[in-house]
Amino acid sequence: MEETPKGTFDKDLREYYQSDADFKKSVQLWNTFPQEEVLMSDVDLAEAQKLLPKVDVETLKTIKTKCSKSCSCDRVQNALDLIKFSLNESVHGEIFLTNIFNEKRPDKKISIMDSVHKADWLPASVAYLDDTKDIPCSKCGEGVHMYVLHDSLAHYWHA
Repeated sequence: MEETPKGTFDKDLREYYQSDADFKKSVQLWNTFPQEEVLMSDVDLAEAQKLLPKVDVETLKTIKTKCSKSCSCDRVQNALDLIKFSLNESVHGEIFLTNIFNEKRPDKKISIMDSVHKADWLPASVAYLDDTKDIPCSKCGEGVHMYVLHDSLAHYWHA
């Protein structure tokens, strides 16, 4: 059965793909963010796998986040917060997340970031956004901002 597209990005991703070389440049920006790099806990990983059943748990384990604006509760934000937000509220739906997290082919990477990160040394293939939303914390609902990095996706919110 075909999935019904929900999000704006639940479509052919060819116009967003960038080369491995361009993606590597976008990943260099990740290393400038001083926040702690976080992976999902086992509990959050199990929940993420239920939400994205077509993405292998070993793949989900590799999604890294850095929280640039955290909430006031005791939860350590991670990729589960992004996945839940994406599936419930954002323009990125299950099709997009499944496709991009499962992407293994060369030159099929995507970098999306707030325009505040725009720099001359970053490739022209980066998609810039000016209207990213807070991601609600999975525990308390307070808005957080995250930098997300995976083998095929770089997405940087600005706090």
